[in-house]
Amino acid sequence: MANSISPLSAPAFAARADSDPALPVDPISANALASASPEKDLFEGPNAFRRIFGDDPGTLTGIQSQAYAESQRGATGPAWQPIGPSVSFSAETGVKTPVSGRLNSVVVDPRNPDICYVASAIGGVWKTEDAGKNWKCVTQNAPTLATGALALDPKNPETLYAGLGDPFDARMPGLIKSDNGGKTWSPPVNLTGLRPGETVPVTATNTRDLKVSPEDSNIVFSATNVGLFRSTDAGKSFSLVPLPQVPGLAAPAGTWSLAHVGPHSWMCSAMDTPRSIGQGALYRSTDDGGSWQPVTLPSSDVGRMTLATGADVPGQPTRVYVLAANASADKPAQADVLRSDDGGATFQSLGVNANMKPVNPLTDGRAEQTDMNILHGQSWYNQMIAVDPTNPDNVIIGGNLNSARTNDGGKTWALESNWAPADNKLDPSRYAHADFHSGTIVQKDGHLQVMVGTDGGLSVTNEDVFKGAPGAAKWDPNWNKGIGDFLAYQLGTSSKWDPNVVLGLQDNGTVIRNGTASSFTETARGDGGAVAVGEDPKLVFGSYYGAGYHVTSYDGGKTWDNNAAETGLPGTVEGFNVNYATLAGGKTFLTYEQDAGPGSTPDQPIADNSSAHIYSTQDGKSWNKVVGSVKTRDGQTLDHIPGHIIQVGASPRDEKIWGALTDDGFVYSTNDAGKSWTQSSPVAAAAGPTGTTLSSIAFDPRDPTGKSYFVSVGAVYLKPGALPAYLFKTKDGGQTFEPVTDKGLPPAPILCVKTDPADARHVYVGNVFGLYRSIDGGTTWERYGKELPIVPVSDIVIKPNGDSLRISTYGRGAFELTRNRE
Repeated sequence: MANSISPLSAPAFAARADSDPALPVDPISANALASASPEKDLFEGPNAFRRIFGDDPGTLTGIQSQAYAESQRGATGPAWQPIGPSVSFSAETGVKTPVSGRLNSVVVDPRNPDICYVASAIGGVWKTEDAGKNWKCVTQNAPTLATGALALDPKNPETLYAGLGDPFDARMPGLIKSDNGGKTWSPPVNLTGLRPGETVPVTATNTRDLKVSPEDSNIVFSATNVGLFRSTDAGKSFSLVPLPQVPGLAAPAGTWSLAHVGPHSWMCSAMDTPRSIGQGALYRSTDDGGSWQPVTLPSSDVGRMTLATGADVPGQPTRVYVLAANASADKPAQADVLRSDDGGATFQSLGVNANMKPVNPLTDGRAEQTDMNILHGQSWYNQMIAVDPTNPDNVIIGGNLNSARTNDGGKTWALESNWAPADNKLDPSRYAHADFHSGTIVQKDGHLQVMVGTDGGLSVTNEDVFKGAPGAAKWDPNWNKGIGDFLAYQLGTSSKWDPNVVLGLQDNGTVIRNGTASSFTETARGDGGAVAVGEDPKLVFGSYYGAGYHVTSYDGGKTWDNNAAETGLPGTVEGFNVNYATLAGGKTFLTYEQDAGPGSTPDQPIADNSSAHIYSTQDGKSWNKVVGSVKTRDGQTLDHIPGHIIQVGASPRDEKIWGALTDDGFVYSTNDAGKSWTQSSPVAAAAGPTGTTLSSIAFDPRDPTGKSYFVSVGAVYLKPGALPAYLFKTKDGGQTFEPVTDKGLPPAPILCVKTDPADARHVYVGNVFGLYRSIDGGTTWERYGKELPIVPVSDIVIKPNGDSLRISTYGRGAFELTRNRE
């Protein structure tokens, strides 16, 4: 499901009951998802993962430059060992179904369908040469793994273009190119241009689509969050293409999808906002993108649109299809599928929305689908459409929970996959993961091969999807084995350092490592989040968005209890905003929830002016509110922490020293297990700009007073040079903060900071480039651990004796390292 959370926290998204089969789950109508939280939660909420990278092009360009330098410089120390998942097995089907992470593009070499490339959201570009039996990341040494789109040159398929910046999570400017099938890549080329009538250039910070002209390899198009870019020199440089304003719409600010619709003819979809919700428009060019004209649509009330065409037939106009979202920001949903039989000059409505019924509706189970609104409340996030290159009447579309096909040009539609087949008592081969983002159809050995990319990776089927009876498609998930691109929020492991590792994964649940293997098994469904493991590894904490936010296991993650896990909690956690802190000794755990606050309503239970409390547990069967006195800087004494908590942390040595971070930039610390708390000065005052988002706290184990600690910053909407540091240290309980600048630690957003319980001189920082270490208490730093790509490190766990580390990454799963002794 669409989410963008981090170890910090995250907003709420579509309400989907992604819970474990053992948990009480109410059947949920997929049609009800139209009332899900709008995209403003994703982009404007205080704690979205995307904000770690920020959205300011100048800041991101600086981060990209640093990332490139870091990728060239390399790291010191021993090598990181990937511990997985190399594959994770979904819990949705009742059998072991392989999944991988979110895929934004799927492209196949036209000379050999066994050669396939996929672009992972923050996992890089992966390549197989043997139809999915083996995969290799071909952008391992790239300055970022955040990849929004991928294209190959139809005339020379060894030439690849990768557009940087995931549309939904990690922003990053630039485009890279390979001329040898991904063996080597060019440095990033930034896409910058000046819009008509404006004086300040705009820079693209995420890529939505890429296309290379089949007629002229010099012509390359990139659809981005700031508009359409065009290259006429095979990607060496790009120009921002002016798109005319459509009457009644604001000027086009972002583009989403591209399609070649005939000789020298192209179409693109645009929006009047750089985001995913807004008013949409279609444009058409007949001169290889030199000029564009708006296309009249059957309805003006459309938003994001995705284009698809079949193969060009000499002498015949190209058939064009458009999957269109509703433009409403309140309840985004599927508007229609549009069809053109004249190369995109005119379109007709096919009425594929909530008013149309599929020929085989699903009426039971958790993922009920009785109409053709398959995009649901996430139409801004999940869209996929592909056309059979041999027959333009065959089209497949994918949305939130299901995919559907037509084999008669859009007159009738059948559902061809399902997200929860076990609950619907269907053959597990009907299963394809939820949230479709990309798709392609190719010919292989005289048959069709249909490939779709989702939040759960790659699913493949054949022409039965079109030729068979409704619902006859059999989906093969085994292509996912070896694509290790999982988006992990947090890592849990016992202080005994047994082989078991627990991860919370974006839309792939809470997963448990299978012994010492690199495979993991999903044991709690949905969007996994925060996790923790007790000293006794049988006690495991997890969180997810669905039937409950907290889940607890007493048998090492085999079964889960979401009733006891919520006992004592007010149930006012904000969406994915869950975090656990493990106290020294591994026997007590902390979390937090908001108080409802004055002005709360059933629809908005947590008011903006709400307060928060810390909760503790030892057995995971009930939580106890920690009630103490909170002294604020203005002289008040409160019985709660004001504002919204976004993170909680604890000393690795002293179980009485805790800290809580709030979204208004303050640290609240206690050295007596929550009896008394002290408010810091605002970290933003030391950092420079307002709106700084704190991300992590790490106490100095040598200080029994708890007044010495590090606090890190995840950057938000910053201007170049505005933030002198992303890591700060205090020795006086937060009354003053000293910035930790340079000396080996690049100024880049930090997700987590940890101090070594065995040697307080050792401090570890996980930022958007990887892991950094200081062996002198934070004075000097080095990028630590070889063979770790430039990838965000989302969590760090240190073995009690300091000999080993385990980390989770938001894009490449988990790694382990046995460190050198100094």
